[in-house]
Amino acid sequence: MQSQSSVIISLLCSLSLLTSFIPTPAHASAEPPEWSQSANRLAPDSKLEKLNAAGKTFHALQLEPGTADNTGHILLLHDARQHPDWPQVIRPLRLALPKFGWTTFSIELPDAEQQVSDKHYAELLDQATAHILAAQGQLQDMGARRIVIIAYGLGARMAVDWLSKTPQSSVSALVLISMADGESNSGIDSNQDLLKIKIPVLDIYAEHDV
Repeated sequence: MQSQSSVIISLLCSLSLLTSFIPTPAHASAEPPEWSQSANRLAPDSKLEKLNAAGKTFHALQLEPGTADNTGHILLLHDARQHPDWPQVIRPLRLALPKFGWTTFSIELPDAEQQVSDKHYAELLDQATAHILAAQGQLQDMGARRIVIIAYGLGARMAVDWLSKTPQSSVSALVLISMADGESNSGIDSNQDLLKIKIPVLDIYAEHDV
């Protein structure tokens, strides 16, 4: 049986070729969102879950592996103005990783209707923390023993912010794809926050990120 470290390292290495992204709006509400319909058509085994953060309902898509062996759970965090089944980056991961024994759990994040300014990041990050905590609790209730976060764009920044303040989280590894960052005068420095994270981190930059 592979050790936890070798499984996580294998996952991190296999993700290092990911690129490509396009953003548009997403909306959180108590009703089944429009994007969930296409998600179910593409993967009928997907389960739409309702979660609660600070008294507000948001949704997640869960897809389990087709075998009895469960390598672990992947928590997927999308970019700004996207949703849990976004066609680029998020959906390919959500659908492909269960074939390798991972359960994927892709959640809605606080919506950024317009371009996010630095002065609004702190509030947005606090809201995201509530969503991530609710998702972590759900995964733990499901019996998750190994949780890996794969986060994209603004979702990556949200993950770094939370993990930098939560040294005792149940997350085993972190994958960042095209992490968004603000101006130096915003008072929020994701690079400094990364230094506080002690779990394995794979930081992926695509061709249009620099």
